[in-house]
Formats: sequence, structure tokens, C-alpha cells
Amino acid sequence: DQDKKVETLMVPSKRQEALPLHQEAKQESGSGKKKASSKKQKTENVFVDEPLIHATTYIPLMDNADSSPVVDKREVVDLLKPDQVEGIQKSGTKKLKTETDKENAEVKFKDFLLSLKTMMFSEDEALCVVDLLKEKSGVIQDALKKSSKGELTTLIHQLQEKDKLLAAVKEDAAATKDRCKQLTQEMMTEKERSNVVITRMKDRIGTLEKEHNVFQNKIHVSYQETQQMQMKFQQVREQMEAEIAHLKQENGILRDAVSNTTNQLESKQSAELNKLRQDYARLVNELTEKTGKLQQEEVQKKNAEQAATQLKVQLQEAERRWEEVQSYIRKRTAEHEAAQQDLQSKFVAKENEVQSLHSKLTDTLVSKQQLEQRLMQLMESEQKRVNKEESLQMQVQDILEQNEALKAQIQQFHSQIAAQTSASVLAEELHKVIAEKDKQIKQTEDSLASERDHLTSKEEELKDIQNMNFLLKAEVQKLQALANEQAAAAHELEKMQQSVYVKDDKIRLLEEQLQHEISNKMEEFKILSDQNKALKSEVQKLQTLVSEQPNKDVVEQMEKCIQEKDEKLKTVEELLETGLIQVATKEEELNAIRTENSSLTKEVQDLKAKQNDQVSFASLVEELKKVIHEKDGKIKSVEELLEAELLKVANKEKTVQLSVTSKVQELQNLLKGKEEQMNTMKAVLEEKEKDLANTGKWLQDLQEENESLKAHVQEVAQHNLKEASSASQFEELEIVLKEKENELKRLEAMLKERESDLSSKTKLLQDVQDENKLFKSQIEQLKQQNYQQASSFPPHEELLKVISEREKEISGLWNELDSLKDAVEHQRKKNNDLREKNWEAMEALASTEKMLQDKVNKTSKERQQQVEAVELEAKEVLKKLFPKVSVPSNLSYSEWLHGFEKKAKECMAGTSGSEEIKVLEHKLKEADEMHTLLQLECEKYKSVLAETEGILQKLQRSVEQEENKWKVKVDESHKTIKQMQSSFTSSEQELERLRSENKDIENLRREREHLEMELEKAEMERSTYVTEVRELKAQLNETLTKLRTEQNERQKVAGDLHKAQQSLELIQSKIVKAAGDTTVIENSDVSPETESSKKETMSVSLNQTVTQLQQLLQAVNQQLTKEKEHYQVLE
Repeated sequence: DQDKKVETLMVPSKRQEALPLHQEAKQESGSGKKKASSKKQKTENVFVDEPLIHATTYIPLMDNADSSPVVDKREVVDLLKPDQVEGIQKSGTKKLKTETDKENAEVKFKDFLLSLKTMMFSEDEALCVVDLLKEKSGVIQDALKKSSKGELTTLIHQLQEKDKLLAAVKEDAAATKDRCKQLTQEMMTEKERSNVVITRMKDRIGTLEKEHNVFQNKIHVSYQETQQMQMKFQQVREQMEAEIAHLKQENGILRDAVSNTTNQLESKQSAELNKLRQDYARLVNELTEKTGKLQQEEVQKKNAEQAATQLKVQLQEAERRWEEVQSYIRKRTAEHEAAQQDLQSKFVAKENEVQSLHSKLTDTLVSKQQLEQRLMQLMESEQKRVNKEESLQMQVQDILEQNEALKAQIQQFHSQIAAQTSASVLAEELHKVIAEKDKQIKQTEDSLASERDHLTSKEEELKDIQNMNFLLKAEVQKLQALANEQAAAAHELEKMQQSVYVKDDKIRLLEEQLQHEISNKMEEFKILSDQNKALKSEVQKLQTLVSEQPNKDVVEQMEKCIQEKDEKLKTVEELLETGLIQVATKEEELNAIRTENSSLTKEVQDLKAKQNDQVSFASLVEELKKVIHEKDGKIKSVEELLEAELLKVANKEKTVQLSVTSKVQELQNLLKGKEEQMNTMKAVLEEKEKDLANTGKWLQDLQEENESLKAHVQEVAQHNLKEASSASQFEELEIVLKEKENELKRLEAMLKERESDLSSKTKLLQDVQDENKLFKSQIEQLKQQNYQQASSFPPHEELLKVISEREKEISGLWNELDSLKDAVEHQRKKNNDLREKNWEAMEALASTEKMLQDKVNKTSKERQQQVEAVELEAKEVLKKLFPKVSVPSNLSYSEWLHGFEKKAKECMAGTSGSEEIKVLEHKLKEADEMHTLLQLECEKYKSVLAETEGILQKLQRSVEQEENKWKVKVDESHKTIKQMQSSFTSSEQELERLRSENKDIENLRREREHLEMELEKAEMERSTYVTEVRELKAQLNETLTKLRTEQNERQKVAGDLHKAQQSLELIQSKIVKAAGDTTVIENSDVSPETESSKKETMSVSLNQTVTQLQQLLQAVNQQLTKEKEHYQVLE
């Protein structure tokens, strides 16, 4: 308090120093009127430029302020210097401040005296105070002396100054009245606003209560629905338990039957397998022996082919030599004919001998023709033999094919053995079916457990919703309490109401935003939870699909992705919880700010009660504005912090949602990729199956083409052999004779070998027949066993009964689906009708809104016109009252009024009339009241518009709520349809399994029939084999007879050759005799040298031909001897 007093002492000293300067300036100025006018102008300017708040004002809070202010004023005026009085007269611009300074000075002087009384001084301080008092006393004495000299002038001067002060005080009073009027108007407007706000709050509380009731009704309906769902689930559980018990009984029956059948089959199959293994070992040994023999035959065939190639080479060489001999003979015959022509002229006498020689030659030619005919016969016989050999080769090929057929039959018997083992496989399949049924039972139990979890989760959600309702009720109560507090505070403060209500509105908006964001976050959380559940159901489906397939890695990846997603969802939930906690903290901060505001209002009230007697209304309002400004800054900072944190939370949630959506999209892409891979694999498998079928058909076509080509090749080979034989018969008879004789010997050896092979093959055929008899007996036993097994399968009929029951259930489910579809369509029609009605209602609301808006616009225009008319009337009245005042009409009404007031005050300064001022004030009050009434009417219309908008919003909300209800119902119907579809798919899968089992049984029947057909074919083939063996034996007998006839023919050919040798020897002797005759002729006749040379050449040529013929005969004899030796060896 002492520091404040020192500051107040310092401030008037500064002001006193400034006063003499103003006094000097005013003494130099002109007349009193001009001074007064200038003072008025200065005071007005200072009033305009006056700051709102003074930082260093001192507000005393003493109880002495009430005691005789007028007396103190007079004492202070007597103590002041005349210079200070003149300074007060000249400083017209700061009259109000000087008055307040005087009052402050009086107060400060009293305080100064009190402080002097209470203070303790040292000697130095006391001396300083005494010196100051002496100086002050000297100044006062000088002033008293001067005042005694010019008391008259000072009194006149003081009277003039007092008149001026009175005028200034009147002007200040008028300004304060104007301010009071403005403040009263503002109080009225604020009261009206507070009333509007209170009505809005009441409406809002009513709407909240209605919404709360609606929400409670929804909760009750949802609780009833959950109870109904629980009843349905209990019924489903009972049905499922009954079905499970029935299935367990069926499984027990099937297990007993399967165990009995498996034991019987295993005992029988073990014995049969032992027998079949022994037969298989025996057959394998026989096959190895046969393969060894066939390899030996192939080696012999290769050797024979090599010998045939060598013989072909020798034949080619003999043919070449024969051609050379023929060419040489032709040349010699030509020369011989020339010589004969020459000799005809010379040796006519020897024609008789030549004719005899010709006769002999003709005989030889005849013998040659006979030989050629015999050779032709031999060739034909050889061709027949070749044909027979080819037929034998064909028979050998047929035998080989029969061996291959036997091998195929052996493989078929192996397949039959495998079919017998398939009974055990069937038992295993039944075990698998039982295991699958157990799995289905486990799946149903898991589904029931999941449904229980779902019900528990729904109950927890209902509890959370009830908690939210309690919280909303508490918030509504808080809002009501706040509204009551604000209504109480509205009557106490005037300008605090605006700021407080503005802040309350902002806080409410923030609360609404927070609640809206909380509701959005809860809805998003519910949507995410629903998405999570849907994804979990999809993942479970995928797991079931993947469990059927061996893709364990894919399942592990999917489980990892699901775990990651669950963790992220947990993080999202934690972030939401943290966000809600932050929101709660911010709400607590807002409540703390509200409490601070209420405490500030109370403090303002206390200050107002204490300072009404001490401080002016303007300084208090300025301080209150400061406090409000500071609180506004705090509230803004809190709001900014709230907005920043909300933005952070929203960004975090967006990032989390984006990450979750990205992960969900990645999972969906993975699922799609896996589904595409599965589809591609299925397509590839189907293509491979098609390719296998096409390749089987192609192989069959190739086999048919191969057989046709074989037949065609055989025909072409026969045709080529015929053509080759017909073309080379005439030229190569002699060479072929020699070669064929050699081949005959070889063929005889081959025939013997073939006979031995045939004997061995007949033995094999007998063995095969015995084996076939054994196989027949075994097949008959297998048939009997199969019939017994077929008779010992009573569960098959039960399976058929189960299939028929499941088909009936499926037909019932289809009917239920149809009925549900009809119900859904009926609901859709109802929804469409409701939507059309809603659209009609919306159109009616829009038309009413347009009508109301048109009315409001008309009323607002009319009110604006009335306001303008009132303003014009007021302007005209004011102009009539003050015709000297001129204000530009371009300004607005408020600015025009301010300008008019200023100029009217200037005009009224000369002629001060209190009555006219009162009239003007009354008129101004009436104009202000009219203005306020117009503003109130405008606000009423605005409130009506706001109410209509609220009604429209309520209607829209009700329509949206109905749409949401119908959407929920449609979603529930879709869910039920999906559940029915899933149950239908499961029943279809069971049907497909049963059908597959039936197909397996039918396949077994078909295999049995196929085996029977194959047995019949094997019997037919055996009968054909017996007939073919008999035919082969007949062919062997025919070949033996043909060989004997050929041997006889060979003996005849040997006799003919001996005769030919004798004829050749006779020809040689005749030729020798002819040569002797020619020598006698040469000796007797003396002929020229030419004839002798010709005779020599003839003799030489004849000798060469004879030698060649001898060589040929020797070769033929050698071949005959070789053949005889070979034949003897064979015999």
C-alpha cells in the first residue's frame, strides 16, 4: 500500500508541472468565447481519443472516502496557486481528468498526513521534511500576498472558470447519460439473448430426453431380440445334439460292421495273396525262360540275315558274270555268223556236216528248254515254299502277339488282385467317412461355442451402451446445472454475459463435437469389430478349405496375418481408449474453466459492491474487460489445445484405419491370389485329364493306323515279291537255281529248328491252359466272395435312407429359402413404399420451407422498410430540431447519429437549454426503444426460423432412423439367408460325399462285370489258340510232304544233269572230230592265209566255249554234292 501511495504522489507532481505551460498558452489566446469553444473542441477530441484502460490508476478502498467531499474541495482550491487555477482554466482538454486528479489529490493529502503520523523519521529525514515545509510555506505566503493585491480580478476570473466548469460538467453528464442509455440497451439485448439461449437449452434438453427414451426403447427391443435369438439357439442346440446322438449311433453301427468285414476280408485276402504270390513267382520264372529262348531265336535270326546278305552279294556277282558271258557269246555268235556267210561261198561241201551239227544243237536246245521248264517248276515250288515260310512267320508273329496278350491277361489278373485289395481300401474309406463325420460334429460344436461367444459379446455391448446412456444422462444433468448457473449469472452482470455465453456456446459446440466424434469413433469401432468378425469368419472358411488341401504354409501365413491384424485392432482400441481419456481430461479442464468463470463472476459482484462508492463505472468495466480478455485468451488456448489433440487423435485413427484397410486389402489380395491359384490348379488338372483322354484316343487311333499300315505293308511286300519274281524270271533263272538250292538247305535246317520251337510252344500252351483253369477257379471263388460281401453290406441301404432324408431336408430348406426370398421381396416393396412416402414428406417439407423462407424474406423486407422509414423520420425530426446542423447522408444511421450528436453539442454549447436537452433525450430514448423493438422482432423471426429448421432436422432424423431400422432388418434377413445358404452348402457337401460313395460302389460293380467279360474273352482266346495250334500242326504235315516231293524232284534233276554231261561229252568229241577234218582239209587244200587264220579263230572260240561249259558243269556238280552231303547230315 505504501508503494501505491508513493506512485500516486508522483503522478500529481507531474501533472502540476504540466499545468503552468497550459496557463501561459491560454493567457496569450483571445477572448473568452473563443477559449471556451476551443476548450470544448479539445475536450471532445480528448474524449474520443481517451484510452479504455489506464494502467496506473489508483483505486482507494478506504472508509474515509464518504466524509464531506465538498469541504475538502474548497480547502484544496484555496491552497492552490493562481497559476494552477489558470492552468486548470486553459487545460480544457482534460477537465474530467483534472477533477479526478483533484479528488485523488485530496485523498492523497489525507493519506499523506496519516502516513506522516504513522512513520518514524531519522534526524536527516526530519531535517529534509522541515526544509520542504519551509519552502512550501514561503510559496503560500507569496500567493497570499498576490491574492490580497488582486482579489477582485481573481474572483471574476474564478467565476468565469466555474461557469466553464459547469458547462463542461453538463456536457459530461449528457455523455454519461448517453452511455447509460447504450448500456441499458445492451443489457436488454443481452437479456433477450439469454432468454433465447435458455429456450434453446430447454428445447435441446427435451430433444435429448426424447432421444434417450427412443434409445431405451431400442435397447429394450434389442434385448428382446437377443432373448429370442437365445431361444432359437437353444432349439438349434437341442436339434444338433439329437442329430449328433443319432450320428454317433450310426457311426457305432458302421464301425462294428467295418471291423467285422475288415477281419473277414483280411483273413481271406491273406490266403489268396499267398497263393497268388506263389503263382506269380512261378509265372515270373517261366517268363524268364521264355525270354531267354526268344533272345536265342533273335540271335539265330540275326545270323541267318547276315548269311542271306552274303548270299545276295554272291548272287549279284554271279549275275554280273552271267551277263558278261552272255555278251561274249553274243559277240562270238555274230562273228560265227559272219564266218558262216564267208564259208558258205567257200565251204558249200561242208553244209551237210553243219546241218548235222545244227540238228545236234537243236537237240541240246530242246534239252535246255526242258531244263528251263524244270527250273520254272522248281521256282514255283520255291515260291510256294517262300509263301509257306511267310505264313509260318505270320504264325510265329501271332504266337508272339498271343504271348503279349497272355502278359496283358497276367497284368489284368494282377489288377484283379489289386481290386480284391480294394475291399480293404473301401474299409479305409469308410473309416475316413467316419472321421469326417466326427470332424463335422466337432465343427458344429465349435460353431455353437462361437455363437455363445457372440452372444456374450453382444451382452457386453449392451452393457457398454447402458453405461454410455448413464454417462449421457450425467452430462445432460451437468448441462442443466450449467444452464441454471448461467441463467442466475445473467441477471448479475451486464457485459460479462456476452463473453460468458459466447464461451458457453463454444464449450457446448466443443462438447457436441466431442460427443459427435465419440459417437463416430464408437460407430467406427463397431464397424471395425464387425469387419474383424466378418474377416474371422472368412478366415475360418479359408482354414476349412485349406485344411482339406495340404497347403500348411498358406494356413500359417494366414494365421500370422490374422494375429497381426488382431494386434493392430488392439492397438486401435488402446488408441481410442487413450483418446477418450484425453477427451475426459479436456472436459474436466473445461469444467474447471467454468468454475473459474463462476468464481470470477462472484468476484466481479463483490468488487462491484465494494467499488460502487469509490471508483467510476468506466474503470471497473475496463478492468472487467481485461479479466474477460485474459480468460478469453486462456479459453482460446485451451480450445486450440483441444483442437490440436483432436486432430492428432483423428490423424492417428486415420493412419491406423489406413494401415488396417491396407492389411485387410493385402489379406484379401492374398486370398484372391490363393483362390486364383486354386482355380488355375483345377483348370490345369482338368486340362491334364482332357489331355490324357485325348492321348488315350490318339493312342487307340495310332494302334488302329499301325495295324492298317502293317496289313498294307504286307500286301505291298507280297505284290513287290510277285513283280520282282515276274520281272527277273527270264533273266536270272540259272543263278536263282543255284542260290535257291543253297537256301533250300538252310530252310530245311530252319524248319527243323522251328519244329523244335513248336514242340516247346505246344508245351507252353498246355501250361498256359492249366494256369487259365486255375485262374478260372480263382475267379469263381472271387465272385462268390464278392457276392457274399455284397450280401454282408446292410449299411448301404441305411446310407440310401440317410441320403433320401437329407434330400428331403434339402428340399425343405429350398422351400424355406423361397419363402424367405418372398418375405425379403415383400420387405423391399414396403421399404420402397416407405421411401416414396418419405420423399413425399421431404418434398412437402421443402415446399413448407420455401413458403416460410418467402414469408420470412417478406417480413424481413417489410421490417427493414419500416426501420428505414423510422430512421428517416428520426433524421427529419432531428433536422427540424437542429436546422443549423448538417451531416452527410451517405453515412450509416449509427454514424449519422454520432456525427449529429457531436455537431448538436457544438451548437448547444452557445445556447445551453436544459429543457431542450431533455426533449432531445426523450426523443432519442424513444428512437432507441423503437430500434430495440425492431431488433427484438427480427430476433423473434430468426428464432422462428431456427425452430422450423430444428423441426425439419428432427423429421430428417426420424426418417433416417426408420431407414436405418429397415436397413438393419434387411441386413438381418441377409444374414439369415447366408446362414441358410451355408447350411445348404454343408448338406450339399454331404450329398456329394454320399454320391461319391455310391459312385465307388457302382465302380466296384462295373469292375466285377468287366472282370467277368475279360474272363469270357480269355476263354474265347484259349479256344482260338487250340484251333490255331491244330492248324499249325496240319501246316507242318503239309510242309513235310512238300519237302519230300522236292527231294524227289532234286533226284530227277541230278539224273537230267548226268544226261546233259554225257551229251556235252558227245558234242566235245564231235567238235574234236570236226577240228581233225579241218586240219585234213588244210593239209589237202592249198588255200590262202586268210582262210587259215579264220579257222584258227573258230577253233579257239569253240575251245573257250567248251571250257566255260565244263566249268559250269563242275560248279553244278559241286553244289549238288554239297546239297547231298547236307541232306545226308540232316537225315
